[in-house]
Amino acid sequence: MNIKYIWINEEVMDDFKVIMPWELIVDADNICIAAMDDDDNIMGVICYGSADYQVDILWLYVIPKYRRQKIATSLLDKMRELLIKSGQVYPITARFQGDDEQLYLFFLSYEGMEVTYSHDRYILKPNDIYKGRYPMITGKESLKEVKFFDLPKGVQQNILRMLSDEEGFVTGDYEEWKRDLVPELCRCIMRNDETLSLLFIHRLSEKELELSYLYSKNPVALGEIIAGVAADIEQFYPDCKLIFDAVNEKASSIAKKIYPKMKSVPVYEAEFI
Repeated sequence: MNIKYIWINEEVMDDFKVIMPWELIVDADNICIAAMDDDDNIMGVICYGSADYQVDILWLYVIPKYRRQKIATSLLDKMRELLIKSGQVYPITARFQGDDEQLYLFFLSYEGMEVTYSHDRYILKPNDIYKGRYPMITGKESLKEVKFFDLPKGVQQNILRMLSDEEGFVTGDYEEWKRDLVPELCRCIMRNDETLSLLFIHRLSEKELELSYLYSKNPVALGEIIAGVAADIEQFYPDCKLIFDAVNEKASSIAKKIYPKMKSVPVYEAEFI
């Protein structure tokens, strides 16, 4: 079978939406390549992004009727060829859920790839979130819940600097980081001018929200912010799943406490060695 490769840009993006996530952005940093047959039928696509001297495979998909015909292998080979020609010989990684058995087996079989467990991903429906409050403590009446993006931009920047200093949380370009967030679900709880808890939620797709960042130094404030956001997700996004990656033990223990009905899915990382 002859395979033709074409670069996907903004002008032809709509022709490939059937096999690409709607939120994926194609630009100078995110490259997408499609595999086509002689009749210009789409067979598969690979998208990858480069930043901080690393290349991440953002999306790899082959249309079912073309699977087991080495299309994914040819796309990965093409990506490596282009990276070598461009001089970007950086580490290449891909992260994916452990319930995607076909992708797991593919990366295991690809020469030069090593696949290892990375962390757990918790997936739940909004009405599975525990809405119980934590025990009352003195001073609870002074807690104030506010929408993060309703705060003056200077206050936002101060909070982001605090998160960077204390937690190593880095947003990069502010406008780009903000673009995929759900503003009405990004909350913080304050006592006077002190941030006690905070969460950011991204929209991953039409049916998926991601709790992308959770910060707290007060158990009552944590319970309050989770309960409030859970209620709003139930009301305004009833068909959405909420996804939370527990990348460390602290995040995992918090998740198990407030998400007792969550589905846990292992996440794997494939890396060229």
